[in-house]
Amino acid sequence: MDSLQKVAERLLGLFELQIRDEGTRDEESFWVFKSEAFGTDDYERLSDLMRDMDVSMDFAYEETHSALEDIDEYGEEYDDRAIYERSEADVYTHDLMKWMSSHLSHKEYVDEVLRKCGGDVNDMDALIMHGQSRAKEMVRRKVLELVEEIVEKEEDFDGTD
Repeated sequence: MDSLQKVAERLLGLFELQIRDEGTRDEESFWVFKSEAFGTDDYERLSDLMRDMDVSMDFAYEETHSALEDIDEYGEEYDDRAIYERSEADVYTHDLMKWMSSHLSHKEYVDEVLRKCGGDVNDMDALIMHGQSRAKEMVRRKVLELVEEIVEKEEDFDGTD
């Protein structure tokens, strides 16, 4: 297990899965920080990162947790290519619309795709899918940067390379 994997595993330990609207047809699971994580340096750094992301908090939690799982699995091989491959958008229109309406800033990701691709993407679902993929890539890159920063800081502190 490399240093990235160790830090990712440690950060994953800050999360727990909870259920919203349990017992109803709207029941869904979502990630939150464990109460014992509050006040730790890892919590402070990760929660600051997530709050600064311009996405819904549910999306930030879900994608941050997913990125950490990928870093834990791939380690040093988790690079731009892996981030791109792991940033697949939802395929069902209902899920895309739910994502789009969950935070006003999600529209900006779609607008960015429209500006860059112009007439090349002429389907609303495809535009939203590309926008959601961009948002996932952004979250995953920021999480990877944070994990690398933590590794570097800990190696500097330990005096190891």
